[in-house]
Amino acid sequence: MKNSESFVRALQADLKALSDRASEENIRLRLSKSAESVRYSDPVSKDTLAEIETKMSAVFDEIKSAVNAGNNDAEALIDELNDLLSARNEKCRMSKSIDT
Repeated sequence: MKNSESFVRALQADLKALSDRASEENIRLRLSKSAESVRYSDPVSKDTLAEIETKMSAVFDEIKSAVNAGNNDAEALIDELNDLLSARNEKCRMSKSIDT
């Protein structure tokens, strides 16, 4: 994977679109908040982030399935995605401090 912003942009757009489709207000708000967190996340993907971004994609797919099915698992999955995003942000910060 080359340095790219496509992962973060796509995830933000996907979260926003799913938020707009969610039927439960709580899920809609949590997805919207997650989209905002992604928006302010470091947009550049690096090889060192590939594993965590793959996990984030998988969790998003689970969230989408849960929301589409009206399943209550969506809240826990959104929390998991937010935890992964925090870990990704920390890895980004660490890699920048090593690069300087």
